[in-house]
Amino acid sequence: GAGVVGPQYYIVTASYKEFESANTEMKSMRLKGYPAAFILYHEPLHRVVIASYKEYEKASEMKNELKDKFPGIWVLYQ
Repeated sequence: GAGVVGPQYYIVTASYKEFESANTEMKSMRLKGYPAAFILYHEPLHRVVIASYKEYEKASEMKNELKDKFPGIWVLYQ
């Protein structure tokens, strides 16, 4: 998000080489009720991120809550 300083734990639900594919997925997630979804470019892939946190514990909790809806979900720290 804007104004965030320092490394974050990003909850990634999908990764794409093409921006358009990532953008389509992000828009779909926003329509499904995840308004904070955004795209993080992490070379060479565009990561679709559902949320980000400063604390690993919060990121891990959210990942576990969402793993049934998003089987490939994982946490990226950067």
